[in-house]
This record gives sequence, C-alpha cells and structure tokens, in this order.
Amino acid sequence: MSRTLICAIQIGTSRICAAAAWHDGKGNYEIVAMETEQALGCIRKGYVVDTEATATHIKSLVQKLSNRVKSNDCRGIDAAYIGINGISVHNMPHHPSITLSDGLSVNNEHLALLRQQSLAYNGEDQDIIGLETLGYTLDDIDCLNPVGRTGYQLTAHFQLIVCQHRLCAGVRAAMEKAGIRLSGIIATAQTVAHILSPDEKQRGCCLIDIGHSLTTVSVYANGALQHLATIPLGGNAVTQDIAKANDIKSEEAEKRKIEMEELDIVSRCRYEEIAANISHQIELSGYKGLLAAGCIMTGGAALQRGLTSLISEQIGMKRIVARGYSGICFGISDRKPQFSSLTTMISQCTADCECKPEVKPVAPVAKPEPEPVIETKPAETPDTQKKVEKQVKNYPINRDERRSSIGTFLRDLFSGIDE
Repeated sequence: MSRTLICAIQIGTSRICAAAAWHDGKGNYEIVAMETEQALGCIRKGYVVDTEATATHIKSLVQKLSNRVKSNDCRGIDAAYIGINGISVHNMPHHPSITLSDGLSVNNEHLALLRQQSLAYNGEDQDIIGLETLGYTLDDIDCLNPVGRTGYQLTAHFQLIVCQHRLCAGVRAAMEKAGIRLSGIIATAQTVAHILSPDEKQRGCCLIDIGHSLTTVSVYANGALQHLATIPLGGNAVTQDIAKANDIKSEEAEKRKIEMEELDIVSRCRYEEIAANISHQIELSGYKGLLAAGCIMTGGAALQRGLTSLISEQIGMKRIVARGYSGICFGISDRKPQFSSLTTMISQCTADCECKPEVKPVAPVAKPEPEPVIETKPAETPDTQKKVEKQVKNYPINRDERRSSIGTFLRDLFSGIDE
C-alpha cells in the first residue's frame, strides 16, 4: 500500500506549529519534519485577529515543510489540517433518537444516521468541531453497543464539541488567503486525549492542557468525555505578572519563569488562580472525588517546576503527572509536552496533503479532411492498343455478321467435299 503524506498545523496564541508525517495506511504515522513560528499579535484566545499575518505564517510553515520532504517521489505539500482551540470551545450534550420498525434489529446504518443528525445540528452562532459517544439507550436499556439488539426506540448519548462560528471562519479565511487547501478542522481539545490510556479514561481522570493563554480542562469517566471547558488563563499570565512585579521585559520574565527551581510568590499566586478554576470545572462535571486515575498535565506550561505539586494541593488529587504523547513514531527528536496538541492531531488526519501533478487539458486534435479522389485512366501503350484492337476485331458485333461467318464456313467445307 502506498504512503500518504500528512500535514497538520496547530494555531496557538504564542506560536503556530506545523508537522509533516507519513501514513502507511495501517494506522502507523511517522513524523519527519516539524516547524514553528512565533505568532504573537495575530492570534488571541484562539481567534484569528490578523488574517494577513496568520496567512503569511501558514504559507511560510508549509513551504518549510515542503522543502524538507521534497524528493524524487514527493512533490511537496499543498494542503493541511488545522487544529484549533479557543475560549469558546466546550462540550454540549446531545441526544438524538430514531424509531425502529417492528422486528428490525439495530445495525450500523442506524448509528451512522444518529451521528449525521448530531453533526447537522445547527446551534445559534456555533460550529460543531467534534463528537464523542457516551453510549445508547434502546427502549429503557442502556448499552454501549446496541448493534444486533431489537427494540422500538433508539437514543444516542453524544457529547458535541462546539465553538463560536468566528473561530472556524477566521481559520478558513487565513487558509484561503495563504493559498493552502484546507483538508479539515480538528478540535485539539479532543485529540490531545490520546495521551490518556483506556484504563485512565475508564477509571476517571482529569486532563489539563496548559497553553500560552488558555487552559483546557477535560474530565473523562466510564471510558468517554464527560466535561470540557476552556479557561482564559495560561502560562503567559504568569509571565506578565513576573514582568510587572520586577519591572522587566516579557522576554526576560519568560526566561526567569523557565529557570525557576521553585515557584516564587508572584507566579504561585497566579497558578493558584488557574488551579482554582480547574477545581471548579471538575466540580461542575459532577465527578469531583470520583477520578481514581488522577490528573494528567500537558502543554508548554506543564514543564514548569513545582507546578504539579501546587495543582495537586489545590484540587485535592494525590496522583498528578506531566506527560507528552508517545503514540507516534518520530523520525525527529521533538517528543515534548508542548507539542502534544500537534502530535496527537496527526493520528486524526487521513487525507493526502501532497502536491499532485498538474493535469493540463489536452486540446482535441482536428482530423484532416480526406483528399478528393480523382479517377484517372491508365495511359495507353502500343501493346495495350494492339490488344484492344484484336479484342474488338474478334468480337462478333451482331447476329447478321455471325450468320454470314457461319455460312461462309459451311460453303467452304462442302465445296472441298464435292471436289
């Protein structure tokens, strides 16, 4: 089976990251190139606020990746998937249902119909960017997979992942301006959950993705997403607090934050605020005290020293770890928590993003008109002339001449006998 070239781009507030990977068609991906560009000012809270600048960054990243993957067998990249997150991203329970015919058992077509109904749901100023299945109810019986069972009323229990319409609209406008074909929009808040094990999702856990200006909180239990919310605070809030407290530039404050052996009073106060918001979202999910698998942190700010212990204290969970994604083969060495959102996107990309050879239309070739056939008589030679004269001479022209010739012949014959 031939390989497929995948390109994924994650749009963040502080930077835009892109990766190229080969997919072998059997579920295996190998990341072969990654590029990052600082994008401060053109993205705010996940929204594209400067289409021109965002398009320039996207075009530049795709060109860099193309240059790195080009070969005799690869023409480069002309399409990409976009991963988005924003303050408006959240979950919305949805329960579509269908009535089954008497004696008809549930099949996969029924389940597909329920998914289509949910994905076609039109909320007010909202786009659906993801869907998670919690289970089904067939008549009065709850089940995870109703296929093969017989009943009358089938109801699905879905968690739709939705966002404001302008979040997706800004991405589409930037891609169009960059001249890059959009293969699809992916909710990174959903895909980053690939760093969790099935056991953690089943036992219950809280996934915290701390980024530059947003923190995404996802609560999993019974094997599925139960709650999703985005907090408008991230690592940059801590950086700005340090800059103001010490009257230094943001670049210097970011360097101090990274080099801290332990949290100072300024950074600790801001992280406690973020932790309080995380605790509130866990409480809203209804699973406070029921998450046996603990808390898993990822994202750029997850590398901050002392942060795991602080959040553990604030939310009342003893088991808390920082983790990156290890489910994809890396042809390069960028296996880091700050790239978890990007790398987990790759496994959701299926369409080929490789440049295809341009097929130019071939103009129809006009058929030449047949030349007129001119009949010509063969030239007469002396031999053919004599042959024709002989044929004419020996050919009996009419009946009278034929009778005259026969009479002459008989007279000559009998006259010889008489003598």
